[in-house]
Amino acid sequence: NDHKSNCDYVKEMLSQVEYFKTPAGIQTSDSFYRRIFGNQGCDLSKYPLIYNRADGSPSFEDYTPFGGWSTPYGKNFQNNVTLCNLTLNKVYEK
Repeated sequence: NDHKSNCDYVKEMLSQVEYFKTPAGIQTSDSFYRRIFGNQGCDLSKYPLIYNRADGSPSFEDYTPFGGWSTPYGKNFQNNVTLCNLTLNKVYEK
């Protein structure tokens, strides 16, 4: 329930990823983001966002900005799809 500590923790993890020159991004939904960081949020918008909305629609038409992201990088639009004996989530990217 400590939103500031959650934000500080995630930013520290991302700074470590950046230190090793590894690309990073955020995958979350608006509701999950608010549970972790509260209504004040945590500005992680310098990282690409893949938002979760498993509605089967590969488009950004349903995207509502949150967390500082005006547009997403991708959308997780379908969960638990089995292809070639693998279970995957389908992601639509711009």
